[in-house]
Amino acid sequence: ENAIMAWRSAEIAGYAADLGFKVVVAPNECFYFDHRQFNSGDRYKYFGYNVSTLRKVYEFNPLVEVKERDFILGVQACAWAERMNDFENVQWKVFPRICALAEVAWTKPDLKDFTEFKSGLVEVHLRRLKELNINYAHKRNK
Repeated sequence: ENAIMAWRSAEIAGYAADLGFKVVVAPNECFYFDHRQFNSGDRYKYFGYNVSTLRKVYEFNPLVEVKERDFILGVQACAWAERMNDFENVQWKVFPRICALAEVAWTKPDLKDFTEFKSGLVEVHLRRLKELNINYAHKRNK
């Protein structure tokens, strides 16, 4: 059985699901982690000019464009590695946005609260990433 990975937009994911295809939602507008996460103050190079902030990832609703929700298999982040020269660079571009993506995948949209998420992220998860020596994104890196 085939499935479609809808990477162009959430609208295309909805269109494919409404036609009866199983779909993994990976929209270019927010789930491409090789896109910037800050407007400025970042030493790394990125693909394209889109900005995909932590909030934008967290607040994305993969079902908003979909009538046939049973056909949505889940969500996926993408990161093209052409501009990721080492593992430190990959970590910076992925973390903590991958934490926000996890919330999109397992939390119903009406139960999400960005302020609460960010508080838990700062109080618990970023400390864990620091202890593990993960080079997570924060605005102090210039």
